[in-house]
Amino acid sequence: MLPVYAPVSLPQGNPVDFYEARANPVLSDQLRRVVDGEGPLPEVLLFKRIARAWRLERTGSRISERLRRLVPADINRTREVEATFYWPTGADPRAWQQFRVAGNQDESRRHASEVCAEEISAVIKHVLHLAGSAPRSELAKTVCKVFGMARTPAEAEARVNAVVDSMLQAGAVLENEGYIRRP
Repeated sequence: MLPVYAPVSLPQGNPVDFYEARANPVLSDQLRRVVDGEGPLPEVLLFKRIARAWRLERTGSRISERLRRLVPADINRTREVEATFYWPTGADPRAWQQFRVAGNQDESRRHASEVCAEEISAVIKHVLHLAGSAPRSELAKTVCKVFGMARTPAEAEARVNAVVDSMLQAGAVLENEGYIRRP
């Protein structure tokens, strides 16, 4: 059975206390708990989880800057074109081979933009291991279904294809007449 992605449950904080210095240790602890429980995950989703736990409806620049300063320094980060991803304690992004699938709960569904390239790559390898090969468009649809997406919008297909392109450059997959396969 494949591991299911599950959001971390956090206790509710008082929105009035969010900006107080006394909340700093609690916020840092919650940031670590979410990263260790859900990581790798994008900064925007991490900060949204914390803000919602403190009953803050929006996650604007002020909240993001406050949380960015409170992320524990030992948490690994990787930067992709449009997002920073935070990694669980002890995780090595260069050696990452894990992925999580969507379960029956809506909360376990993720958009391809919420998944790091390393996790998308791991899904691609898994799919190709099972199928042998797949056309690019079908591969993108399958990857998106693994994350719980009912359809594959153009930006999600482009994200998966960008990962396929980097895997091609690294020799992790091969392409022949539009079909992607393992070497």
